[in-house]
Amino acid sequence: MTKKDNKLHKKRLSPLRTKRRFLLLGSMFLAVIIIASISLSLGSTPAQTVHTAGPKTQFQLSVAYAYAGAGPANDSCIADDSTLMSPKTLYPTAVQFNITRLPGVQIEACDAALEFYSVGIMTNTGILEKNCYFIGTNYKPSFSDAQLTTLFDHVYDVVSPRNLTTPIRGNFEFNMSDNESILSTMVGSSGDYTTARSTSGLWTKGQPNIVSVTVQRIGYLTINNDFVSVYLDSPDRNPAAVAQLSSYGNGFLHNNIVPANKLANTDLFHPEP
Repeated sequence: MTKKDNKLHKKRLSPLRTKRRFLLLGSMFLAVIIIASISLSLGSTPAQTVHTAGPKTQFQLSVAYAYAGAGPANDSCIADDSTLMSPKTLYPTAVQFNITRLPGVQIEACDAALEFYSVGIMTNTGILEKNCYFIGTNYKPSFSDAQLTTLFDHVYDVVSPRNLTTPIRGNFEFNMSDNESILSTMVGSSGDYTTARSTSGLWTKGQPNIVSVTVQRIGYLTINNDFVSVYLDSPDRNPAAVAQLSSYGNGFLHNNIVPANKLANTDLFHPEP
């Protein structure tokens, strides 16, 4: 769990206050960052049914914010076992999406759907940071926490954590209404710590001249009662969103959420609209 995530977990572990659930999935664990107090387990139950995904999507996704640049000086984190940890990269990234639920039920015959997107952050020097983001909602009003747990048992039937630079991050929105929009949880390497030596990340081959973000859906899960189906997209599916960052200070920025007059006083890795 990252330093910032741990603070959020301690602060927000309280009685139910909202329908929104923020989640972080690592390769060996499931860390839950939530405003509601729940517990999810990530199992290894075999996929019941695997299909080729169709063109429909329940969500419209756009890049609302992205930053890549030098991280805070002398940044560190103390793990639960008191081990001193360093940033995974000295030049981390932070990407946030604007998510809108499209009207109607686009993915039919299920109680809930969970869509997964690859988030590639690439430089002109050829360095690629590979992230994964998911967004989901329920169609059945009585959709339960137990069903949500069952749905998450199959996350790794869609996503291979071995192919990722960072842990899987995402949102599940209960009873999301037509045309409702949210800002996603932050995706990227900012806030990731390691006991190993920090790398230069996207700056490994020197400071880049171009940094871009490409988002592509890779598949989705559905659940009907306790029956989970897996849908995988074709690798040549068109990107869901793209953004090119512009040079800004010591890094690169794409910004549609922070007013220009507030940028100078903004923590660029943790912006607030």
